[in-house]
Amino acid sequence: MDIEPPTHARVDAIASAICEAGRSRSRSEESPNAVETIPVEEDGVDALMREAATVLGRAAQSLAAEDSPPQVVKRKRHQRTPSLVDAAAVLAGVSEAPPPRDDNAASRALAALNALDPKRKETPPPPPPPPSPYSPNTKKSLLTVVKSLDAGLAAYFHKQRKHIKLGTSWQEFFELVDEDRSGRLTFDELASSVLNGTLKCKDLSRYDLRVFFAKADKDSSGEVTLREFTTLIYEVQLSAWPDLTDDACDKAVDILNQAASHWYRADGNWYKIFKALDVEDSGELKFDDFVQAVRGSYPPGVDVPSSKLSSATLKGLWKRLDNDRSQHVTLQEFMVFFRRHGQAHSMFKQTEHDKLLHGTLEKPEPPPSVESSDSEVWSTLRLLMRTLNAKNTKKKKYDKADVWRDWARLFDALGGPDRVTWATFSSAAKALTDVEDQALAALWTRADDDKSGELGRGEFQRCAYTIQVQSWPVLEGEELKKVVALLNASAERLHRCGGNWFKIFRLFDDDDSGLMSYEELKKVLRTGYPGLEVTTDQVTDNQIRGLWRGLDDDLSGEVSVQEFMIFFRRHGREHSMFKPTDHDLASRGLLKGPEKVEKVQLPPEKLRSIVLDLKRNLKKYYERRGMSPKLDEQWRVFFNTVDEDQSGRLDFPELKRAVKVLQVQLDDESLRGLFTAADEDSSGEITVDEFQHCVYKLELETWPDLLDKEELLQRAISVLNAHAEKWHRAGGNWYKIFKRIDADDSNTLAFEEFRHMCRSIYPGLNIDRKLLPDGLLRGLWRGIDADSSGNVTVQEFMVFMRAHAAHLDSMAGYTHRMHELASSQKVVEDTVNVEKGTGLRKLALLRDASIKFEVSEEPPVVAEWDFEALVRSMGLSESDLTADDCHAVWRAIAGRGEAYDRDGLLAWCRDPPVLKDGATDDEAAPAPAATSPATTGGAE
Repeated sequence: MDIEPPTHARVDAIASAICEAGRSRSRSEESPNAVETIPVEEDGVDALMREAATVLGRAAQSLAAEDSPPQVVKRKRHQRTPSLVDAAAVLAGVSEAPPPRDDNAASRALAALNALDPKRKETPPPPPPPPSPYSPNTKKSLLTVVKSLDAGLAAYFHKQRKHIKLGTSWQEFFELVDEDRSGRLTFDELASSVLNGTLKCKDLSRYDLRVFFAKADKDSSGEVTLREFTTLIYEVQLSAWPDLTDDACDKAVDILNQAASHWYRADGNWYKIFKALDVEDSGELKFDDFVQAVRGSYPPGVDVPSSKLSSATLKGLWKRLDNDRSQHVTLQEFMVFFRRHGQAHSMFKQTEHDKLLHGTLEKPEPPPSVESSDSEVWSTLRLLMRTLNAKNTKKKKYDKADVWRDWARLFDALGGPDRVTWATFSSAAKALTDVEDQALAALWTRADDDKSGELGRGEFQRCAYTIQVQSWPVLEGEELKKVVALLNASAERLHRCGGNWFKIFRLFDDDDSGLMSYEELKKVLRTGYPGLEVTTDQVTDNQIRGLWRGLDDDLSGEVSVQEFMIFFRRHGREHSMFKPTDHDLASRGLLKGPEKVEKVQLPPEKLRSIVLDLKRNLKKYYERRGMSPKLDEQWRVFFNTVDEDQSGRLDFPELKRAVKVLQVQLDDESLRGLFTAADEDSSGEITVDEFQHCVYKLELETWPDLLDKEELLQRAISVLNAHAEKWHRAGGNWYKIFKRIDADDSNTLAFEEFRHMCRSIYPGLNIDRKLLPDGLLRGLWRGIDADSSGNVTVQEFMVFMRAHAAHLDSMAGYTHRMHELASSQKVVEDTVNVEKGTGLRKLALLRDASIKFEVSEEPPVVAEWDFEALVRSMGLSESDLTADDCHAVWRAIAGRGEAYDRDGLLAWCRDPPVLKDGATDDEAAPAPAATSPATTGGAE
């Protein structure tokens, strides 16, 4: 039958009825026991749908003709009247509720008719949504937890009068909760801060927080690092942000580019735009910095209001920018993204050379190739240069002469400074002067070394300079030696630096750049003081050119200090200021070394007696002169006094004079024995370190050896440890004790330093001699300095103390921690851990409760977030099975899975593998009575 074109009111009424009927039918299919909420009979619905098919057909045709969707009548905020598009979606089976309105109403209406009419061609189903790392239930629950955490953090920061920032605020919270500064959080630390401490999230259960913690703990280590914690929160927050299409991204990029062009004149310059947004100049952008830079006023922001770029679009843009979810966007990521979506605004335009390389420009005719000699090419260059200089003189343009930069100026006159083609080069040269094509082609062939068909400034400059320098004379032989001698004599006469080639180079380097040009060389040679005043009668201009040709061997146009010194050290060796010393000559076998001393081995007792006499007389020596050097510097000061040649070494005659100065009577055999003992490397000379080491070893052997007397050794260590705890709270912390004793912070200890810090008052240890006698202190030192080197490193100190101080606590708080561990042992043993076999009593309660539990018509699959609710419905309270225990059971059954079969869960709970033969442990108690799913009490 023919139906008149419907009015808008009739269309709206039909659409509303169809949508309500579709929802009613959907509810009736899912739940047969559901109460019918729409009083529409089945036949009436079918008739209404048949009528709607015709109505929709006519409406779809009119919509297709008008290409405009029907009007939607808005009633309340976030609500609207179901439209024709909604009805079409219901009829086509696309959705059960009114979908968001789009502009393609006609096509959706036609799709509905296709579904109703079997004769019509079927439309393909819509593509499946992209996979998500979490199931919808898990994603929704994670988002709920994160929103609760965000609300708690916002309230906390509001009290602290701080501004909350994405990522950064959670980092501050993490550092606040991490009391031991380990960089990791346990679940108990997080729960105590979130539920009852800093945040006080009352709407968040412990079980939900436990599941959230498990998602963050990806390596199942039982601890969460800062990166794991913030990454999960960040990813969940970003999952709720809108996903922008490519067109929306392009539009947002256009808006940002316009703002950057308006405020910074940076149209298409994405690097400059990034630097403008990166206010802190950190090389990366975070979301809050990005928003502040976009919204903030100039400077440094770009002042984009929300009317042009909404907050949702800004979030979606950031979501596309931070593709790797690293919580920041680097310069490279920013430029890659904006070059892709803002290609139309790029500041880089293709040149003709780029187009030629990409094949988008026709290749010009190849330039002619003419081979010619250097002299002919040099004649062409001189002609062009003379003509250019003459024109500049007429224009009163006077440029400072420079053999390297002159050729760059000539190239600029021939079509530069960019790369030029043969056509441009030849036309500019002929406009400059009358030059033959053959000569010009020969110059081009020589300069275009890479045969690219184009000539750059560097190529031309290098070619012209090379031909010019190679036309200069070669300076060598006696003529070169004469020039070097004259230059050195002038430097010595005027600057007292003859042979000091580095200082001479500094004279030539007029601009202090570390590089010397030909003009600088010639200027310093010819000018008066501070120049070298070398006249043309002494050194001609051609000789200066020849000298420069030898210096600039790589034809770079400049000479570095290394090139200068190598050249003059090679050709002016006889003028060098460096003369070999006697030691250098002796090491090369060119000078007779010190006199060989006959080796005499003396008994240790006699050597020790000699050393003690020397120490007593050394003390008297300083008393006579009123000197009081430090104990560890006494021998060094004395050696510097008796070392006549100040070589830092004493030969045998010098040692004999030193002993005579100390007024110690020794025969020749005793002197030779002392010299033999001190000369450890048998070099014929002894240093102050060798002598001090010899004296130290002889003296150390007289000190008590406590390694065989463990009781005395432990007594000395105990006294040292007790005073370290008393004065510095460092008992058992041997590293801290070492740093307190190491007064000069050199990471090494000498005995005098060790004794001084033990005896002196605070910041020393103030150890009385009655508690630690000097003999016991020396014995302790002898044990620590096992290699008899005279110095003890922090490693040696800590290894010795840890080996011989096992009777002490390793740290001052060790006993306190052990007490805490012992007090919490019972709690740990009562916590459910299937792998370790703990918490059997609670598992027995779970087993008994699950056996009595009556399965209702619940979904066949249980999500991780709902497992605690399932346990509570069995009648187990928090005191029977805590939230942590529930999650431990879930992990034992499902691992890191997000959902598990309900029957499988109940089967495991009814017969836990850890309870052998169905028996419980000694602490097992009867299961609580589960009278109904609403029971929450449990057995004590």
